[in-house]
Amino acid sequence: MAEEWPDLRTLELLVAVADTGSLNAASAIIGIAQPNASRLVRTLERQLGTRLLRRSPSGSAPTEDGALVIAHARELLSSASGLLEVVGTRRQKRANTLTVGSSLTITEYLLPRWVAELRLRLPEVRPELHPMNSSQVFAALDAGDCAVGLVETPSIPRRFARQLVHVDELYVVAAGAHPWARRGAPISVDELAATALVTREPGSGTRKTLERALRDHPIAPPLQELTSNATVLASACAGLGPAALSRLVVDAAIRAGALVRIDVEGISLRRRFHAVWPATQRQGDAASALIDVARQRGDAS
Repeated sequence: MAEEWPDLRTLELLVAVADTGSLNAASAIIGIAQPNASRLVRTLERQLGTRLLRRSPSGSAPTEDGALVIAHARELLSSASGLLEVVGTRRQKRANTLTVGSSLTITEYLLPRWVAELRLRLPEVRPELHPMNSSQVFAALDAGDCAVGLVETPSIPRRFARQLVHVDELYVVAAGAHPWARRGAPISVDELAATALVTREPGSGTRKTLERALRDHPIAPPLQELTSNATVLASACAGLGPAALSRLVVDAAIRAGALVRIDVEGISLRRRFHAVWPATQRQGDAASALIDVARQRGDAS
């Protein structure tokens, strides 16, 4: 038994010899010089310990052992070709897939139209969207699970490059029966900080924006922590307690009269949404295109 695996290029050469009847023609087909082709055949013959081709002035033909080797070589080459095709297809699929880790507000209210525009520009790109909070986006980028992140948090670690894509604002809201809604006057920052709110979970950009704006004031523990904008919104509409949510989330409820926007004196709840990616990595074409779309369609002013 041979101690080394046969070289696939040599097996390809043998198959071509069997098909053409000529070592010279076979070497031309697979793109090597005829002297190199002869050397490859001799090397394989020494490796297998048997003569594979019978050469004559009229051409080359397989010996009995050569014919056996060539029959198996056809199967090996077919399997190798299938392997390369599978790997190539997966590589192309990865090249056309854009994995995006996106904070929930962006995912629910902005990303769909950005993705639609991206698909018009680059129809071959297949965006793969992963909704998560901002802290989870950073973890996914560190792990290589996402090519680009879209985050709401004001706290972006220095290891990430960033690009502003949208300017948002948190609205403090309450149901119409809440005392704040009936007051008809702004509340103070101290009162907001001292009031238990229905909030998003720790790690969310919405939560971090609120905490950062109130960092100079004692903050009351949350009335309830929830993991989605929809549940915070529903809880506020049901009268569980006031909340601070993106204007993207609460605009419709305010217009419908289900919530009242509460003005707060002496505080800004404006925030910036950013595209982020590892600072040490170059952006791919699809990621760059998505960021460009977000900048143009995201009101990053």
